[in-house]
Parts: sequence; C-alpha cells; structure tokens
Amino acid sequence: MITNIDIDEDLVAEAMKVSGARTKREVVDKALRDLVARSQRTRFRDIWGTLKEEDFWPDYDPKTQPGEPPGMYRVEQPVASYKARPAVAAQARRTKK
Repeated sequence: MITNIDIDEDLVAEAMKVSGARTKREVVDKALRDLVARSQRTRFRDIWGTLKEEDFWPDYDPKTQPGEPPGMYRVEQPVASYKARPAVAAQARRTKK
C-alpha cells in the first residue's frame, strides 16, 4: 500500500539509529508492528488480584543460583527419630478454704 505521510525527519533519523533499520519504510513498519504488539499484551492492571503467588514461582528460592535445584538452601525442621510424649498439662493448684 502506498501512502504519503509527513513525519519529522529528525525523529525518523533517530528511530533508524536506535532500531538499526536501513530504510524509512523499515522503521515505520517496525514502529507499527511494535504498537500493535504492545496493545495486545496483557496489562498488569487487568490481572491484578487474579493470580496467586504459586502461579508465578511455585519453587522459588532466592538463595539458589540459576541451574541449581530449587530448595537447595531451604531450612526445614528435622523429623524426630524418637517418639516424644505429649506435653503434660499443669495441674490446678488447690486453694485453702
């Protein structure tokens, strides 16, 4: 499609420098594609409150390095190797009458 449009030359030159485009047509095409792609992305405000923490990183551990198994540095309470008796409730004291 052939269209004549009046565009700021300095802006086009800067966009060509930044994007690495070789022609004006290429830079305009890239800008239009980026605009359409950006409009189709999900916005954060649209998903606010609908996701849970588990949906993002179920095994996230901030101490692990990339490539290490998750939970490598996680600290957990060890399981007792013996049977413990339940705590005895303190007996009520007798009061003098």
